[in-house]
Amino acid sequence: MALALLASHQGSCYTDEDRRAAVVQYLLLGNIHKVAHATGIPTRTLYHWTQTEWWAQMLAEVGAEKGAEIDAALSRMIDLAMASVMDRLEQGEYVVARDGRVLRRPIVIKDLLAILTMTLEQRERLRVSTSTAAARMPLREVADRLRAFGARQGGSAAGVSDAEAAPLYSPT
Repeated sequence: MALALLASHQGSCYTDEDRRAAVVQYLLLGNIHKVAHATGIPTRTLYHWTQTEWWAQMLAEVGAEKGAEIDAALSRMIDLAMASVMDRLEQGEYVVARDGRVLRRPIVIKDLLAILTMTLEQRERLRVSTSTAAARMPLREVADRLRAFGARQGGSAAGVSDAEAAPLYSPT
């Protein structure tokens, strides 16, 4: 853990919280000069810190924490948006009548088709992105891995030369 590495900084004028704040600011701002301005820590000190082991470890830890927080927030937003879309699809859209009453009317077909098209496209993208890595692996890489496996098993690829093992299919 990065905090264990920070213990070696006894006598420093910066606390572990100062160092953590600098890492967080760096993740948010992406620029040492901006971090120096935001934290009051000299730029030279920050550049020195970026070369230390604890900085790299803390950067990874805080980045993972913040990434998880952002992922959770985005998941919540997606859930709320989907619930709102489902409500509108099932119950209709809100409209204000001339007399001021709020009514629900069926969704306009043009809007319905746009929602359906976007949903189908996203579903297809998701299906493609979740296909197995093996299915996307180039044939040459598969062949190289099989040769390496054969070599680990006690010899060349069953005595087959590279010329004989040339792929039958060569993508152009």
